Amino acid sequence: MLIAPSAAGCALVWTAFTVFFLRRPLKLVLSRKPDPRTTLASVIVVALSTIALTGLFLAVALGNIKDLWPLIPAAIAGIGFAWFDSHNEGREGAAELCGATAFSVLPATFAKLAGWSITESAALASVMLVRSVPTVLFVRTCLRHNKGQAASPAPAFIASLLGLTLTVWLAYARLAPWPAAILAAFLTAMTFWVLAGRRRFTAKRIGLVELTFGVVMVLTLAMTWKSH
Repeated sequence: MLIAPSAAGCALVWTAFTVFFLRRPLKLVLSRKPDPRTTLASVIVVALSTIALTGLFLAVALGNIKDLWPLIPAAIAGIGFAWFDSHNEGREGAAELCGATAFSVLPATFAKLAGWSITESAALASVMLVRSVPTVLFVRTCLRHNKGQAASPAPAFIASLLGLTLTVWLAYARLAPWPAAILAAFLTAMTFWVLAGRRRFTAKRIGLVELTFGVVMVLTLAMTWKSH
């Protein structure tokens, strides 16, 4: 939203945040297990669903329904995560990748609602995917190594290298700013440095590093995207 602001996009952000908080009560309702919290969870699901739909309708009213097409892949990925989560598999690799993909594709919708072209919107979503998907693989592998479990770093290596290649190409084609490629290079270097050297960090430290890197990335792209 810092890169491609719009009133319709703000309404869609409202929906996205609401859907994020919908996860836990929805999981409880879908489990159909006897639980004293089920009634309250059902009320919360209805309330949050109403709020989410209101935000979606506002996005359509303030923007153009044709610009909401990127929500289709985001919704498919979100449904995939919800399915895994309802089967108590929310922490599986496939589930986490679905969740990361769902929220990473959303910026394409924000960009379309702000009047960007399909190519420009796809470029923005691609940079977000390069940030999130390799990170999920990296963190999962890192945490497994910390627990002494066997986990091949190959998927994280491949994903980070492919992401770096894509980001460099986007920057070269002037579809993304060069700082995006620099940040992707840093992410790739960190992945190889930690996983290849079997270096161990606590989950808390990994979380703080990822949070800090995410904030730096968002602010950097917000300052440089429009000027590239």
